[in-house]
Amino acid sequence: MALTDHEQKILELIQKHPEILTDTKERARYAKKIGLTEKTLRNRIGELKRQGFIENSETKQMESKSSDSPKRSDRQEIELDNAFTPILRYKQNFLNIWIMISLVIGALSFVLPKWYEGRAVILPPSNDSSQFGAGGLSGLFGMSSLVDAFSSSNDGQERFLAILKSDRLMQILEQKFDFQSKYDTDDLESTLKKLRKHISILIEDENQIVISILDLSQDDVADITNETVRILDSLNIELSNTQARGSRLFIEDRVNEVLDSLKSLEFQLTNFMETEGVMSLEDQVSVGVEKAAELQAMITAKEVELSVAEKMMETSQPILGQLRHELIQLKQDYKDFFHSDSNDQLLPSFSDVPELATKLTRLQRAIEYHVKLLEFLGPQYEQAKIDEVKDIPTLQVLDWAVRPEREARPRKIMMILVGLLLGFVLAYLFVYVQDFRNRYLN
Repeated sequence: MALTDHEQKILELIQKHPEILTDTKERARYAKKIGLTEKTLRNRIGELKRQGFIENSETKQMESKSSDSPKRSDRQEIELDNAFTPILRYKQNFLNIWIMISLVIGALSFVLPKWYEGRAVILPPSNDSSQFGAGGLSGLFGMSSLVDAFSSSNDGQERFLAILKSDRLMQILEQKFDFQSKYDTDDLESTLKKLRKHISILIEDENQIVISILDLSQDDVADITNETVRILDSLNIELSNTQARGSRLFIEDRVNEVLDSLKSLEFQLTNFMETEGVMSLEDQVSVGVEKAAELQAMITAKEVELSVAEKMMETSQPILGQLRHELIQLKQDYKDFFHSDSNDQLLPSFSDVPELATKLTRLQRAIEYHVKLLEFLGPQYEQAKIDEVKDIPTLQVLDWAVRPEREARPRKIMMILVGLLLGFVLAYLFVYVQDFRNRYLN
């Protein structure tokens, strides 16, 4: 059935604005534009539906949309391409590059020079309380547990590490094993730098020190490692002896000072005792007190005797005068006993006893202090002299290095795995770039 021009115009309007089929406001707006009322447009749309023209139009629109969808899906495929698509498209190139890189790195693991490892383990150093300082102080003041709590073996451990990293140890090793010829270096500095890279030091959980050395010679690497341990021990002994010598000189000077001071104090004490007539002040005072008590008793007895005589005799009796004279003399002796300044008496004057006791106590205390100091410094001085000349091993070697059965480097399995991984990554990057250029740039 053919459409009129008016019906064709309505059908084109529906195709352009399909919302007029369901939206009353939109339908009234567009009806007004073509000179119709909303009701008339609605009726015309109803007739077209009954005739099947509107359904055909919608079907065409759906078919049109469905025909465009493959193009959009193709674009989505391009944008969201599978990551392995470049590998599948350029499979041969990918495999060639991957295999080539893996083979090259794998071959290097067999071609590179073989390095062998010598490994020695030494125990951590123990605390040495015989050295000047902690042991002597703890013995003198009775604080050994407190000093031990604050003393640590880390000092000795750090000392070992410092020796192992020192240029002196490296130079001794170079002189003994001629590393300059082994490494084919031009100067000593380059040799020591390269040698230091081949020596590793590890402190394990139990504080044992592991010395590991790499060398190209399978037969020499154990000897090099063990010689390193011996050099470490000899240098540590030398440093310990040097330290002991410094301690010995210091203690020796201090001992001489104490001896001089003690000699001077003993001379002062002797001069004081001679000058003040002091032999044993405590005993002298004790004897003096007894004598004073005896004089007092004599005075009391003489007073009683005089009192009895005065009552029984006449005042003109000569014996009364004699008794009075004797009493006066006893009292004078008692007074002189406490206040006499004479230095010829065996017993010191009681008035001078406090001052004499203070001076004597000070001198005795100073002498006792220097004697105690000498008792402390004496054993330390003797120990320092022993430490200065002793030459006993200072290391406890748990494991000496032995001849290795296999090389430590290169690690073939690790290099092969790295080659496989690196080859895969580089091969993928190559085919990805190639695929990108072919699909987008060209």
